[in-house]
Amino acid sequence: MPIVDVPMPKKLPAAQVRTTEHFLEVKLESYNTRFFHIKDDYAYTEVNGQKTYQAEDGVQVTVIDGHSGQVLDSQVFRNSILLGIPAQITSFISGLRDESIVLMTSKGRLVTRGPWTKILEYLGADKSVKLKEKLVFVGFKGSFQPEWVRLVTDEESAKIHQVLPLPVVKKMKL
Repeated sequence: MPIVDVPMPKKLPAAQVRTTEHFLEVKLESYNTRFFHIKDDYAYTEVNGQKTYQAEDGVQVTVIDGHSGQVLDSQVFRNSILLGIPAQITSFISGLRDESIVLMTSKGRLVTRGPWTKILEYLGADKSVKLKEKLVFVGFKGSFQPEWVRLVTDEESAKIHQVLPLPVVKKMKL
């Protein structure tokens, strides 16, 4: 029986992929780097190949439509706002429409206490989690909590690479 090597087809860029299956690939990372005595903080959010670096210290909130997968908004809340005016981030989150996917990354020294942490619980995070210096979070604002909601926190590096189903719908348990 003859054997033939067949090359794989070329991968299409993310913008050209059109399928009936709808998935959203998200990568979130917050980490420290050290070069001798110089310490730098980095944080980024990547949605379907579009990477956004966080420029300021604090928490970056990226909002995605739970039906279409489009990035609706991205806003940074500095640590001084999280400490002094936590109502600003609270009103931003409460102003989002239901069935929104909410991504969060932290850069710099995270404010781990205060009223703003209630937002994480509101978006589906576990109440018992103790926040550390680095945080990445995939949450959901809606009438139910999907099983893919996830929070990772650590002292040096936190990372999430996840594929989310679109549109986001409530699944019935059997």
